[in-house]
Amino acid sequence: MWANLEQIHLAFLNLINNAGDAMPDGGTLTISATGDSEYVKVRFRDTGEGISEENLERVLDPLFTTKEKGTGMGLALVSRIIERHDGSLDVASTQGSGATFTVKLHRKIG
Repeated sequence: MWANLEQIHLAFLNLINNAGDAMPDGGTLTISATGDSEYVKVRFRDTGEGISEENLERVLDPLFTTKEKGTGMGLALVSRIIERHDGSLDVASTQGSGATFTVKLHRKIG
């Protein structure tokens, strides 16, 4: 598969850091990957605070944040990097039950 490793590294690191921020008292981050002939999927599942329903649809928007010291650019940057790789970023969460961010990238050669 083709990817700009620096950008993918930045996106994955940002997802890991956000998961850590969502678990201020500790928790578990599970990263898993699956693939088939068309796609690679990487899931980042945390046991943190989760995302409220009202914030779920805005969480990837630039400048949207719920953090006191956040800029609201982290997840927007992740989304943009994944889109530039012709992929997608899906978010699933229930407040109080953690969140799962799924990166889906096309397999391609060259």
